[in-house]
Amino acid sequence: MSSHPLNIVFLGSPEVAASVLKELCQLEDGSYKIKAVVTQNAKKSGRKNRISRTPVALAAEQLGVPLLETENTSNEESLAWLKTHRPDVMITAAFGQFLRKSFLDFPSLGTINLHPSLLPKYRGASPVQSALWNGDQTSGITILYTVSKMDAGNIIWQSASEVAPNECSPDLLERLFLEGARAVPDCLQKVKNQYKGTSQAEEKITHCKKIKKQDALIDFSTETAAQVICRFRAFQPWPGLYCFIRGQQNQKPLQKRIVFKEIAFIDIPTSDDLLSGQVRWNGEHSKLELALSQNSILIEEMQIEGKKTMPAEQLWKSYFKQIQNLEFFSLATELETK
Repeated sequence: MSSHPLNIVFLGSPEVAASVLKELCQLEDGSYKIKAVVTQNAKKSGRKNRISRTPVALAAEQLGVPLLETENTSNEESLAWLKTHRPDVMITAAFGQFLRKSFLDFPSLGTINLHPSLLPKYRGASPVQSALWNGDQTSGITILYTVSKMDAGNIIWQSASEVAPNECSPDLLERLFLEGARAVPDCLQKVKNQYKGTSQAEEKITHCKKIKKQDALIDFSTETAAQVICRFRAFQPWPGLYCFIRGQQNQKPLQKRIVFKEIAFIDIPTSDDLLSGQVRWNGEHSKLELALSQNSILIEEMQIEGKKTMPAEQLWKSYFKQIQNLEFFSLATELETK
């Protein structure tokens, strides 16, 4: 192979991919060069539907790297743009689009992907959320060749690490992707040397689905406190662990959605007088105690529908104590869509 630096086109979209891009640019040592970046188009977001460009788009402009923002990597415009940059290798990290063969055929040495799981476990769209949701104590990052079938390519490099008891999705995702980014230079050298990688064990394949809002809903009929803590860690910041409250306020029925913003990452034995879905102020821990089917969680901050995020103690004193027959519950129609 030629000794010239490998021409790299990077593909990614969210904040964690922007961190990978920045790290790769900092690690450039003459063996490779980030020549161009591809990201998704700007989209409307938030209540005011403001147009927001991806964090990768903003990072590429800050770094002075040529940028393509597209909703279709396989159209003629995208393919013509890619051809001008003559990539030896493409690197993807949380790009968010399916790459067709016409696009994957462009790099002379192939496309590699950073996937935050220990493949073949958790192929699919939500590996970190799934690992935390399932209470896994070990996770990892894999760099693999990209093929037409999702996350099915040969593995170039893989690293396992312990998951801290208080790690939530954003923290674990960032940590794993940055570890992967630091391994990319060595992986590129393997790719340059025609390393084919190791195939994935078919019998160990598991899949993970795209996350829905309803996945973050507590099920008070079956879930233990430990399971709810796992669900909280998995679904930060979106969709956010939630349930509903009901009772009577000023002699009128009350029902509102409530999102848990901060909780303690420990479960405690439930107070003798509490049933699943009931709450009390726990003076020993100075937190709001919510009973589940087994044990209780301790809540620090919550956001009630139509209100700003508030400390649990403030809500307990100024709101919850004014509600008769207060109960936290799971709306059946939303449970059915999980």
